[in-house]
Amino acid sequence: MSQVNEWALGTKQYTPVYFEVIPTTVTNGNAGQVEWGTVTDFSATYNQSVGNGYKYADLEYFCMGERGDQYRNV
Repeated sequence: MSQVNEWALGTKQYTPVYFEVIPTTVTNGNAGQVEWGTVTDFSATYNQSVGNGYKYADLEYFCMGERGDQYRNV
């Protein structure tokens, strides 16, 4: 789920949630031990980078305040 709603310009940094999916075996009442999922590595086939514009927006907000612009976003 996207964490964009948690971000606030200049006050709260955008931090994505990083996690790994590791399927393991679980006990199913009828089938016994089964593996609950499969993992497919898409990093080799889907090789596009997405920049983080939130860091640049926070930097711009900070720099506008540091130069003495009392209104910042105006």
